[in-house]
Amino acid sequence: MLDDITRTRLTEAGVDIEDALNRFMGKDDLLVKILKKLDQDNNYQLYKIAMAVENYEEAFNAAHALKGVTGNLSIMPLYRILCEEVEYLRHHEYEKAKELTTPVINEYDRVLKIFDEL
Repeated sequence: MLDDITRTRLTEAGVDIEDALNRFMGKDDLLVKILKKLDQDNNYQLYKIAMAVENYEEAFNAAHALKGVTGNLSIMPLYRILCEEVEYLRHHEYEKAKELTTPVINEYDRVLKIFDEL
């Protein structure tokens, strides 16, 4: 069972705990273990680099992968902003995608910091 501190931190990170636990068949220790590995997903770095050099096809691929990961882990605020970013990139709305890059990075970094403290 998740202790109160861990539950609070996951909530701060935007994790829909009940949904995540359903996906992990109630195995809270496995959920926390996987969340702490989010920083090992190379797609985040690929996304940042691709957006910086305006390689929008690579940025789309990386953002789409991150959207899937964050959705499967029920990290909802990050998932929602990535959904928006993916749609901008999918529809070649690159100016809107660039405007969303900093919020994506800020939210991703905020979540990683919380998970590092678990």
